[in-house]
Amino acid sequence: MGRLIPMAPKPVPPTLPAATGAFLDQRDHAPSTRRVYTASLAALVDGFGAATEVDELDPAGTAAWFRLRYTAAAPATWNREIATLRSAVTWWRAQGWLERLVATAREQAAQQLHAELAALPDEQQRGQLAGLLTVDEVTRTSRLERLRRGPTSVTAAASCSAPRPTAALSPSSPPTSSSRHRREAGFVGAAVVLVLLAWLCLRALRISGAALDGYGALLAGGIAVWLDVQAFINVAMTLGTLPVTGIPLPFISLAGQTNRSAGVSAGQCR
Repeated sequence: MGRLIPMAPKPVPPTLPAATGAFLDQRDHAPSTRRVYTASLAALVDGFGAATEVDELDPAGTAAWFRLRYTAAAPATWNREIATLRSAVTWWRAQGWLERLVATAREQAAQQLHAELAALPDEQQRGQLAGLLTVDEVTRTSRLERLRRGPTSVTAAASCSAPRPTAALSPSSPPTSSSRHRREAGFVGAAVVLVLLAWLCLRALRISGAALDGYGALLAGGIAVWLDVQAFINVAMTLGTLPVTGIPLPFISLAGQTNRSAGVSAGQCR
């Protein structure tokens, strides 16, 4: 059989006077430093009582006591008292005397974080989150659990009935420029944009054919092919026939470098 290893007992938090005395005796302080530390920690003991254990200091109560006592103090005195209290608390924590205080502070911080996170979603999103956590009586699993695990076997019926994340809870990919203009300006607006791009490409091809040298012909033809292919890929991404690769629509997308390059290229075709 294995041998039981006894656990080291946890340090018992002392009272404030004992903790103050231990802190003052733990190193050789200069006489002036010891005098300042003694006066500052004596005020702390008087404020909370000699019977108070060191881990019973409430952070909020300690801060309120400190502000009330040193409100009218000079800035140098304020900083000196804060430095003294911080030094003592750091040493007390290193001795393991503030475990209950640290656990309480962490619990309060966690509760505050949970309350702030709970206030972020609106009523509709809260209802959708509650629906994800509701356990089905037949399958005895929640919708969130089914989304996490995924289907064990994929069939046509299972594929149609599989739960899908709602648009309100899942981040959607940013719309492409052609889809945004089609939604805002309608079919006529989208058609006008595509016709203007096609006219620009045809104009560049005509300039390429009428060029007097080979360099100008290749330059104008390359610009025409570049703008035409880029517009075609962007529209194909909007229609879903090509995967989304992030290629912008010339002169339309919110892509400053691409629009500047397209403008300079169109100007060179003149």
